[in-house]
Amino acid sequence: MSEKTTAEVKREIERLRREITEHNFRYHILAQPIIADAEYDRLFRCLQELETAHPECFSAQSPTQTVGFPLQTDFQPVPHPLPMLSLANAFSLADLAEWDNRVRKLLVKSGSADPIFDPAGHLAYAAEVKVDGLAVALHYEDGALICGLTRGDGLVGEDITFNLRTIKDIPWQLPPYVDQLEVRGEVYMTKSDFAALNEQQLRRGEKLFANPRNAAAGSVRQIDPKVTRERPLRFLAYAVFGLADATTHAHALERLEQLGFPTTRPQRAMGVKAIQENYERVLAEREQLPFEIDGLVVKVNNLLDQERLGAVGREPRWAV
Repeated sequence: MSEKTTAEVKREIERLRREITEHNFRYHILAQPIIADAEYDRLFRCLQELETAHPECFSAQSPTQTVGFPLQTDFQPVPHPLPMLSLANAFSLADLAEWDNRVRKLLVKSGSADPIFDPAGHLAYAAEVKVDGLAVALHYEDGALICGLTRGDGLVGEDITFNLRTIKDIPWQLPPYVDQLEVRGEVYMTKSDFAALNEQQLRRGEKLFANPRNAAAGSVRQIDPKVTRERPLRFLAYAVFGLADATTHAHALERLEQLGFPTTRPQRAMGVKAIQENYERVLAEREQLPFEIDGLVVKVNNLLDQERLGAVGREPRWAV
């Protein structure tokens, strides 16, 4: 049997480091180990042997060079590969119609050759509820969750990976064919879970949370992930970057659901009238929704057209 190449050895070492780090986290932070001690020891010895045989791969951050699993004492600032922009607002039907008109003119000017308009000249949009939570970005490499960031200032976020790993809705591992992927979404609390949490706070004589959004944001930014794990946090994905086979926003979120992410499930809307109908339906159902919302997000459905439209300042032109 031929010996492994240097690149193959490095990949194996990195894989073992990720796997052992995950087990350390489950053991020391979650107190929920998923493998027997003997299996953990086998993985650890394998990593030690590879690192000894290949000293050029030494890393002070390797599990073989650390004890247990360090608790976070501060949040590390990490630049976003793609800025997390804010959305422009439309406060009336007239605002929405003006935005729609501007988008269609920009697409015509850009020379978009896709069949984006229906016979009546309407553009295809995706409309989805805007969950009132904390926006985060999840980064996956070779199928593994390697980093989770807050929005921060849009350019640089806070590394809260360990806290996000305590949320059951967020997969730690995707299929191996998923290379590099960024998934964005909202960390939130349902109305019922928020009420139960405040009842618990009351019984303990502790400060009550003002609303589900503040409770979620405060919970996910705890220094100790054990505290975050005790809070009833959920996650809904609303965007993804890196899915080569997705052509529309709606299709991209369908693919995310297939990968195990709960999503905002956007509704297709052709033109302003259809958007308004979606808005009125959501408004009528708002009190029955399990979570708080602070509006409806409308996006150009075609992903290539989103690229053509781009952004101005801190706002994408293709969403409102």
